Amino acid sequence: MNSPFLSRLNTNYAPTEPEIAQIRDYVKENRAALLDIDKAIETLTRHRDSRKSIIDQHEALLSPIRRVPEDILSSIFSQVVNGAKEPAALSRSHPAVFISHASRHWRRLALATPSLWNTIVITTPPTPNGIGGQRAGPNINIAQDRARRWVNWINQVIKMTKEWIVRAGSSPLSLKVEMDIKGRDGGSGDATSTALTELITALCSACQRWGKVNLKITTTRRGVVAPLLSLTARDVPQLTKLDYSVFFMLDNNPNDKKVALWKENILKARSLRSLVISFETPSYTSLGVNWAGLTQLKAGNDEGFEFSSYDALQLLGLCPNLEACDLRLRRPQKYSRRYSSRPLPVIAPEDYPVIVLPRLMALTLRGWSPEEAFRTSLHLPSLRSFRLIEGDAPASKEHHRDVLAWLQQFGAQLSNVRLEINLYTLSEMALLLRCIPNVASLRIHAMYDRFSTYEGNGELYTHLIPLLTPNPDEGYDRVLCPSLTHFTCHFDRVSCTEKDLVNFVAARRRKGGDVALIKEVTVDLGNTVQSLDIREALRGRNVDLGDLKLGISYAKPSSYALTEAFAKKGCSLFPVVITLISSAPPSIDDEDIVV
Repeated sequence: MNSPFLSRLNTNYAPTEPEIAQIRDYVKENRAALLDIDKAIETLTRHRDSRKSIIDQHEALLSPIRRVPEDILSSIFSQVVNGAKEPAALSRSHPAVFISHASRHWRRLALATPSLWNTIVITTPPTPNGIGGQRAGPNINIAQDRARRWVNWINQVIKMTKEWIVRAGSSPLSLKVEMDIKGRDGGSGDATSTALTELITALCSACQRWGKVNLKITTTRRGVVAPLLSLTARDVPQLTKLDYSVFFMLDNNPNDKKVALWKENILKARSLRSLVISFETPSYTSLGVNWAGLTQLKAGNDEGFEFSSYDALQLLGLCPNLEACDLRLRRPQKYSRRYSSRPLPVIAPEDYPVIVLPRLMALTLRGWSPEEAFRTSLHLPSLRSFRLIEGDAPASKEHHRDVLAWLQQFGAQLSNVRLEINLYTLSEMALLLRCIPNVASLRIHAMYDRFSTYEGNGELYTHLIPLLTPNPDEGYDRVLCPSLTHFTCHFDRVSCTEKDLVNFVAARRRKGGDVALIKEVTVDLGNTVQSLDIREALRGRNVDLGDLKLGISYAKPSSYALTEAFAKKGCSLFPVVITLISSAPPSIDDEDIVV
């Protein structure tokens, strides 16, 4: 490294001819040395990588997951796959597929764990235009290509369905199938009908193992669902839970459809314990359902299928062993300006049957509040959980009196209450809450209507939290819901203040009193923009937050300002969003095809 030209470096010196030759020899010598160093580095790098690889491989042997017994590892896999709120649809990104591709050991264990594969979820996109007798217009080639890719996708789902059924072994299957099949059947040469029929046939091939089944199928092609409709109660000996919504649609008109149900059908399965009914029938006894065996029942939907009080009682009378029930009640005649397609019979209250449901613990009522005749005809000694979803029920004193009367009759025995309510005054809400003194879990969704002229509109939503806040200067008997431990509240537009929420939590976390310690508070503050750190405010008041779960959500300033701007113009963002969504036609690209 001792160059004779060190003093000349980084200067404007011009070397002589002899010096140029000397410099070139010096550079050549150092280039050779540099090459030797690079080779040595490369050799050392290989040695280092080899050592690092050996270390990594040996450290992998020390991984705790390798020491987990296979039965526990299998349980972890099952929790990963089945622990989600909604099960994953069949695809190459399904959690069970990921697990089975991690390693040979995991794959062997995954394939030997039926619970990873016994849930089959299939949601098919609508049949493509230009197929099944529909005209494709000038884009016939594009339509044919879309149909080809659609059929290819269905065929991949068929292969996966068969594989899932095999891997599930002998365990009961859970199915969730959603199909929207439009267009006329093109006959034996129609590839879409052939593919759909093969898919349904593959599912029906394992009907002896069906345990929980959710079918939401609307079709204009009767032949496609024939394999499903031909099943009888004897074909589904393990069926315990059924949500049956299979409809024939006429001329692609969604408003003109009827239930697809043959005389002998799977609703008659003797093992059935949970049933969801989404279709109307003149006589429910004619369905042949094992009503006495049901422990869970849901009847009614948002598309106009509702029950009068009398019909609801008749249905409940068929199910003496119910433990949970969800009903949608029809608008009573005293509120209605219109009548249903099936005229309501005029029945005197004294002619209503008396229904005793000794095991019913959870009840959900949707739509309209229960009338007096319905309420007084029911005896529910075990009822502990009640949910009311008012929907389009009116903001009227008469309607609110019906709700109050219901809670006056059953409220003292309730420990879990969920109210999705419209417009109540503060005094009305105070009366409702006083009817549920033993409630431990309370959920309130307070919906606000800025166009309503009902007395006290918006008053409830501003003062609801203070209403539930204990006052230390008042006696125990003045506290509303003294046993409350879990509270959830969602406000639309109008809300309480952050200070009110701090006071509520602080009062409910005060130890040594007669009021239960609140353990969970979840509040959506509607249009409130955050200005306070609620946790810090509570700590500043020496509130013990140890086991408290506190979830607070606020409006986003930008989105709130935009919504308010539209609201001041008397319009809503909702139609704009819907227009944008509906303007984008669904399609199946090659990237979406499962392989």
